[in-house]
Amino acid sequence: MEIRRGDIIIRDICPSDIADHVRWRTVDTEWMNWDAPWRQPTLPPAEAERFLRRLAASPLPAVRTRFEIALDTGEHIGWMNSYSLDAAPGGLAIGIDIAEPRFRGGGRGERAFSAFIHYLFSAGLTRVYTETWSGNLPMIRLAGKCGFELIQRGQKDRQVRGEAYDSLLFCVTPAAFYEKQAFEPTPDVRRPLSRCGWALTALIGLGQLSALALALLSRLFFPELLGSAAGALLLSDLSLYGVGLTALALILRKMPAPPLPQPDQPPDTPALLRLLTLCLGMGYLGQLAGTTAVTLLEYLFGRSYADPLAGLFTLSNPSVIFVFAVVLGPVFEELIFRDILLRRLLPYGQAFAIQATAVAFALFHCNVAQFFYAYAAGVILAYAVVSTGRLHIGILLHACFNLVGSLLMPALLQTGNSAVIGLASIAVMALMAGSLILLARGKSRVRLDAGSMPLSEEQKRRLALQSPGVLVFVAISLGLTAWTFFS
Repeated sequence: MEIRRGDIIIRDICPSDIADHVRWRTVDTEWMNWDAPWRQPTLPPAEAERFLRRLAASPLPAVRTRFEIALDTGEHIGWMNSYSLDAAPGGLAIGIDIAEPRFRGGGRGERAFSAFIHYLFSAGLTRVYTETWSGNLPMIRLAGKCGFELIQRGQKDRQVRGEAYDSLLFCVTPAAFYEKQAFEPTPDVRRPLSRCGWALTALIGLGQLSALALALLSRLFFPELLGSAAGALLLSDLSLYGVGLTALALILRKMPAPPLPQPDQPPDTPALLRLLTLCLGMGYLGQLAGTTAVTLLEYLFGRSYADPLAGLFTLSNPSVIFVFAVVLGPVFEELIFRDILLRRLLPYGQAFAIQATAVAFALFHCNVAQFFYAYAAGVILAYAVVSTGRLHIGILLHACFNLVGSLLMPALLQTGNSAVIGLASIAVMALMAGSLILLARGKSRVRLDAGSMPLSEEQKRRLALQSPGVLVFVAISLGLTAWTFFS
């Protein structure tokens, strides 16, 4: 294997490298002043030579554990290796040695080290460690250039030439690394995003086409269905969750779907109440933003807008609303966005998966009035599922959100009692304020996994916006949103 970055080549060991290694252990030994100088090399030169000859002749693992470092002009200048870390069970630590001072500088160590880290992240690792000591300033600077964060420091526990130094343990995640080091995304990183976009396009497109076909068939054979709100909702659900969901699942069936992360403890009642407050409060804030947007658009285009879904629910009795809005909607929408889609985006990182599914959920509604609160609630619902590891938590929160918005609040407003309406308004404002307080207090404590994709957060967003499937889904969703506004 050979990997190039600039003038640096990292490659598998070959027999001609062995003479260099022997020389570095017997003559050019300056590198030993930096690589764990408190201990002698674990292998004497002769034994090290035998080990390296066996290594060069042995079959290499699929995921390499070491690389030799060479220049594109042919000089062999050093090596990098990896080893299991006692301080972090299951963790992998890596080290680098450019053996001779004349080859150091000019960013060669950074290019070699970052190429190794990129290789390991591309192979699926989600954390990489490196160890050094406080006197090794070049290695400390190199760790910083690659996004490493100091996670453990021993106090004066390394003796080097009669002086005490601190031992240092650093860790880097893909998100931190790719904020510092830019690598061109490979096709296998690009394709899953586009496939998700095509799956959402099928959900929307085939759902709409099948709804049209079912409406035509109903007009011919069951005209009474179209004359009732329940019939119209039934046809819509059959189209979206029958045809559209089936198409989405078929398109995504071969994509890896990692299981949801499982916390050590299930969520307790206070945690669930906080999530419910966030879901309702952020949803109402989104609804306020949606109402403002609709008002602005009405002013700009000189026309009034009526939310078609709200009108349909107005014509329905409470039992119909309960079945479609509180039971069926949450079950199927959580299955689509917080299970099938979310799990397939987890390799891109939990933050990206939460944001991407929330945007997709908002666009899926194809409705100006619903876009903002669907996005706001979608973020909280996705976070709830990721943080608890339980899809049914998202379903229950979604059901509560729809119950309050489609049945409870309309019922309170229809009483005409000013005291009841006033209390309902105070409750809504309290929920909005409470959600903002919880968000401000809890944001710094949220820890989201960065995923295993070798991309920075900016690269992830850019790739999503450049994916053909995603672009088509966005275009169709926005087109349907405009149609519902102007029709």
